[in-house]
Amino acid sequence: MIAGVTDDVAELTRQLAQLKEERDYLLAHSRNLELELRRVAREPARIRELEQRLAVAEAVLRRVSFVHMGRWLILEPDVALKRVYRRLRDGVFWRARERYRVFRLKQRRSEA
Repeated sequence: MIAGVTDDVAELTRQLAQLKEERDYLLAHSRNLELELRRVAREPARIRELEQRLAVAEAVLRRVSFVHMGRWLILEPDVALKRVYRRLRDGVFWRARERYRVFRLKQRRSEA
């Protein structure tokens, strides 16, 4: 009888030690998760700040003086024309071409 009780006590002691280890592991893991959540919570603010800085930088880059633009058109007309063509091609012409392509696809589907 005493041997059975001591075996039960030893088993319970072992289980208690195992539960304490698991508890300590889970506590440490939950602390790590909490720290990670706090770090991630700060990220959107940082991203917003970087997006605002980028918007300001782009606005500054877009502002070109008329004097500079005039010099550029006079001194480098080939470069200026290429840029104007590229803007038209990538903007207005591209949109018109894309609309026409979609229109033609719809026409083909309706014919079939």
